[in-house]
Amino acid sequence: MSDELFPALAANYAKAIAAEIKKGRGFSAVVYSELEFDLTVQALEDQFGISNEQIRQGEQAWVSNESIACKILFNTNKKNNNQPFAEIRVVPHDNLDPELEERDFHYGLFILGTEKHDSRRIDNQLRGRAGRQGDPGVSQFFVALDDEIMRKM
Repeated sequence: MSDELFPALAANYAKAIAAEIKKGRGFSAVVYSELEFDLTVQALEDQFGISNEQIRQGEQAWVSNESIACKILFNTNKKNNNQPFAEIRVVPHDNLDPELEERDFHYGLFILGTEKHDSRRIDNQLRGRAGRQGDPGVSQFFVALDDEIMRKM
């Protein structure tokens, strides 16, 4: 997937999150600010009805309905001293409904980059996490004109 450019940081990438999760693809978002975290959490709340309290407490949530069956894991870093603020991972549910079992849930991982880094090496490392063990993953970066890297240009 190609990178997407937005005028300002907004919840536009929520659509991409929901689309990949509904495909049954694993999803990983590493966010570096509380604003990005809040936007991602809002997307998960809107799409799947996960409570903000569950997410803030670092709990895992089970989501299962006719279109999706997965486990969502949250790992927050309150210190945020040059470390990711949070990592949000979605993995397909192991015990799927019989109707959902026929779907192929082995699509690799969807890596969502909420901003570009100064070093292209870091971006490429994140992209490399997408494809593992023979499953072709997908990575996409969402860049806003008010991102740090865009201000430096």
